[in-house]
Amino acid sequence: YRVPVVLLMDEVIGHMRELWQRERTTIVFITHDIEEAVFLGTKVYVMSASPGQIREVIDIDLPYSRDLDLKDTPEFIKIRRHIHSLLH
Repeated sequence: YRVPVVLLMDEVIGHMRELWQRERTTIVFITHDIEEAVFLGTKVYVMSASPGQIREVIDIDLPYSRDLDLKDTPEFIKIRRHIHSLLH
């Protein structure tokens, strides 16, 4: 069993953070859900509409150990709002 250098996933929810913490492999996760991106990610690339270009790269400076209560913290809300403002 070999761990891939990069694991490309498109809108799959589940145990990705556990997988990342266990395997320490790069996971590219594509989603339209801002909250999901902030909760699961360590870095979020915000893209523009067609032609898709990277508008901003945001480091998610939140604890690696995350539970659903994190979504109610001021830090999480601030990041989510910033990303939302980039998209709208």
